[in-house]
Amino acid sequence: MYTSSKLATAVRLAMVGGAFASAATAVPAFAADEEVERIEVTGSRIKRTDLETASPVSIISAQDLMDKGITRIDDALRQMTSTAGAALGTNVNNGSVGKAEANMRGLGSERTLVLVNGRRFPMSGTGANASVDLNNIPVTFIKRIEVLKDGASAVYGSDAIAGVINVILKDDFEGFQFDAQYGETFEDDGEEGTLSATLGQSFDRGHFVVNATYYNKEEVRQADRSYSECPYFEFLDLDGDGKLDKFCGGSSGVIGGRGNIIGYDSDGDGTPDNPQMTWLPGGQNLDPVPAGGQSYKPYSFFEDSYNYSSASYLETPQSRVQLNFLGNYEISDELSVFAEGMYTNRRSNQQMAPTRPDGLGTSTAGSFYNPTTHDGWFSQNGFFNDVNGDGVWDENDEYDVNMNTRRMVDIGPRQFEQEVDTYRLVTGFNGAFDALDTTFDWEVFYQYARNNGTAKVKGQVNKERFAQTMDESVCIEGGNGIDEIPCANWFGVGHMTDDQLAAAANYVSYTEVDTGHNSQELYGANIAGEIFELPAGMLGFAFGVEHRRETGSDNPDVLSQYGIGGGNAALPTEGEYSVDEAYIELAIPVLEDLPGVKRLDVTTAMRYFDYSTFGSDSTWNIGATWEINDNFMVRSKFTKDAFRAPSIPELFGGNGDSYEGYTDPCSNWEDLDPASNTYQNCMNDVASGFEQQDGQVRAIAGGNEELNPEVADIFTAGFVADFDGMVDGLSLTVDYYSIEIDDAITSIDPTTKLNQCYASDDGGLGGTGNYCGDFTRLADGEVDGILFLNENAAKLETAGVDFNVRYNFQATGLDWTVSWDTTWVDKFEETTPDGTKYDYVGVVTFGAGSTPEWKSNLGLNVAGDQWDAFYQIRYIDSMTDEAKALFGEDPNDYADPGNLEVDEVWYHDVSFGYNFSDNIRVQTGINNLWDEEPPYYVSYNDSNTDIYTYDLVGRRWYLSTQINF
Repeated sequence: MYTSSKLATAVRLAMVGGAFASAATAVPAFAADEEVERIEVTGSRIKRTDLETASPVSIISAQDLMDKGITRIDDALRQMTSTAGAALGTNVNNGSVGKAEANMRGLGSERTLVLVNGRRFPMSGTGANASVDLNNIPVTFIKRIEVLKDGASAVYGSDAIAGVINVILKDDFEGFQFDAQYGETFEDDGEEGTLSATLGQSFDRGHFVVNATYYNKEEVRQADRSYSECPYFEFLDLDGDGKLDKFCGGSSGVIGGRGNIIGYDSDGDGTPDNPQMTWLPGGQNLDPVPAGGQSYKPYSFFEDSYNYSSASYLETPQSRVQLNFLGNYEISDELSVFAEGMYTNRRSNQQMAPTRPDGLGTSTAGSFYNPTTHDGWFSQNGFFNDVNGDGVWDENDEYDVNMNTRRMVDIGPRQFEQEVDTYRLVTGFNGAFDALDTTFDWEVFYQYARNNGTAKVKGQVNKERFAQTMDESVCIEGGNGIDEIPCANWFGVGHMTDDQLAAAANYVSYTEVDTGHNSQELYGANIAGEIFELPAGMLGFAFGVEHRRETGSDNPDVLSQYGIGGGNAALPTEGEYSVDEAYIELAIPVLEDLPGVKRLDVTTAMRYFDYSTFGSDSTWNIGATWEINDNFMVRSKFTKDAFRAPSIPELFGGNGDSYEGYTDPCSNWEDLDPASNTYQNCMNDVASGFEQQDGQVRAIAGGNEELNPEVADIFTAGFVADFDGMVDGLSLTVDYYSIEIDDAITSIDPTTKLNQCYASDDGGLGGTGNYCGDFTRLADGEVDGILFLNENAAKLETAGVDFNVRYNFQATGLDWTVSWDTTWVDKFEETTPDGTKYDYVGVVTFGAGSTPEWKSNLGLNVAGDQWDAFYQIRYIDSMTDEAKALFGEDPNDYADPGNLEVDEVWYHDVSFGYNFSDNIRVQTGINNLWDEEPPYYVSYNDSNTDIYTYDLVGRRWYLSTQINF
């Protein structure tokens, strides 16, 4: 039987609060010969008395969550020093669909496994999702969160590459507890509140716990923060000094619309150049056009761009109703039955600028509302649109005009709404039996989970109907917009009466409704115990089998499926897969009580899996813990072929059009070396003098059923030190990690595919070279319909070191705890399909968040008899904009070169709690005490900053109470 040690206590103390720099209940030391309860630690299925496993584990306790005023799990995890990159949450307005994620090591939420009470949590969201929605787990029902900062595929299976998050619920709670919390920013917005009740009761042979939680959060708008009220750009020299200046810009989807005067030769060279115009009032000039003026002007991004921040949320609103149940009943001394039930109803919202659909149709020359018609609406209303500039507005000025795009402020902002119902049921039997002079623990269980989602987008535009309102052959002047197609004047704003606009808006606008689901069915059986005694102790083992079936679907609105909605065409996603798995794990005591070796243990595990999609394979790991003495332990582990199986959207995602930037290698091919493959292949495919005309190509994006799993080799090594006897209460952990992922799932960009095809010996259309079957060419030679599907084509590598120092002591009659948690990232490299390597350490990106080289949390807790206080400093290292760090942008080209650098950021959080009695506690706190504003940088993601890394809303306060009976 394993016994606890002083070092085990140090490990526990290092683990508790290792993810947060915060207080934790001290774990008492045990005498060396005292037997204690065996527990299962995340990363292993073998129960043991000590926590000194070969893998680093951090624990976020319920007290940690309370000290920080945390109401959402993703907020707690985002503050960990071992998280980076992009993860969805209420901080994401564009594309979050209300979901919350965690991103360990910056490797993506899909590579972090989430467990609840040690069992895999289902993929969740609005449908056909590849990661877990953490909104489904109520904070007030959490006992602790164990975060394994290592791979664990051999024990848990797919997805456990970057780490494992195991949420342990309050399964042993007794009594009744009421929790309430309210908070908001010092700008009087972002109101957030939680109400929760938990009831736990033991009876003769069993125990149950129920929890009900209500959560509500209100929005914060981009327009209400000075740093995000307008999108800034730096690509124009506005003052003629040769430097790129910072200016308030926006989107090329302008108010009033922009389009071409088709067939007009504006420069008089004899060739129509179809000049692009902004229709007035429009762009940034919404004043009425003076009498006798033109109702259009040449389009200018600087003069006409639309400030989309004015209507967008910075942080998004959400509400949740959650019910949870845990129970067990002891049928006999050796047999128990257990059950878990979880239900969440989530309603979330986002808001963005009014839609700006493209390709909205053409108004023919002579039509009443065509701006060039000399006797139409515009001439009758005092405009003078003399197109050719001869001083006379007549038939010679009339042309077809189109509407390339238009910001539909007339119908209001796009409002995104999601309602998702998620439920999870677990039941099974567990128990223990004696054999071979030892005790074996066993469990069989069944789990079923499903979520159903509906996602709505209000304020979308039916492009086909929009075109009809400009076509006098089908529209009716004064049409009611219900059973009649109204003719509409969209060329500028303010050109329709209220009744006309209401009818036109009713006819062209619609609410997009998408539906979807995820489901998971899981059968499992596990057995663990100690087989026999070796000279250094008992050989521990665990063995288990699982069968899992996953299904998912995403059904876009019918207009989206036909490509006439507000965005690109999108087809439904629907699919399923199943997997059968078996694992074995061993804990082998090797040496004990020798000079320099108090204890040496080796652990190993292997998992076999057979997927219905890609077939069978296996993964394994081996690790060791070397306890030198009571104060010092070394640990290490290597995992071979940890894996992530392709998800349902990656496998079965419905194909849809996506317009991607590209460079055609056959453009000006005659300038190439005639002996090169590219020259020869292009000569066969395109005409002499061919030059690429469009910077974007229509790509076909979607799933790929031929995908294989991603595989990773993972290595960790570190040590744990307890300085009792020298400095009592002081402990230190240092752990190195290295993760190398091959066959990472990505999409190969069109330029890479075309370059490789035309550089092949048998390249070009119809050739056998790489990717030569993935595209076609139109009659004019332009590339079209290139495949942009998911493929196993990238590589990811990251390495670094996690440090944790913890010091517990008493002074001035008070209990003190200091915790310092730090991560140093040495490498984070991505190798793209064309072989290019990008190192993201210390880089802040346009769309993938950031990877600071250093990230650190320093916390101080002090507690008296009835009160406690907490102070934390969070540090995020300085970084460099990807434009400079990855793509060689010269800072000297900018008026302010410092805008390509991001300074370090320091956040300060403080809280104070008071226990009025044994039953009543009140706590208040302020996060971001000094109101630190997120930094600006050139290649901003959204809101002129990195929305994934920094605090967006500024200083906020909260007040909470907890009442126990």
